[in-house]
Amino acid sequence: MERDIFVLMERAISSMQSYIERGYVLAVGLSGGKDSTCAMVLMLEAARRSRQAKPDVKHYITSADTTIDNPSTANFLHSLLEEVTMFVDDAGLPVEYTSPSPRLHRNLWCRRSVAELWSEHLKMEFATESA
Repeated sequence: MERDIFVLMERAISSMQSYIERGYVLAVGLSGGKDSTCAMVLMLEAARRSRQAKPDVKHYITSADTTIDNPSTANFLHSLLEEVTMFVDDAGLPVEYTSPSPRLHRNLWCRRSVAELWSEHLKMEFATESA
């Protein structure tokens, strides 16, 4: 089974590598979960293997800081990204990291309960039916 996993990983890396060598840009959305972390690691390896052939093709890692994540999740993601940044810098990979986060003045806070909204919806629906 372990051998099968390595074969699949090599296929994924080779596929990404062929796209890079044709000039495509790779990007991964990183949530910190196992799937996006795996996709990021595979992308980084493909970028590492292709850096000689296409050093000018830049790749991207994006992770949204929602400011409402569980603190343990946010801390894990920040430490993961610190490690990735060190790896990218040490390996000289053409990879950039971005982390958009919401601005406080643009946040909308819902102060009404779901029950209130549903009640209002039913009143409007009833009024439409009886008209």
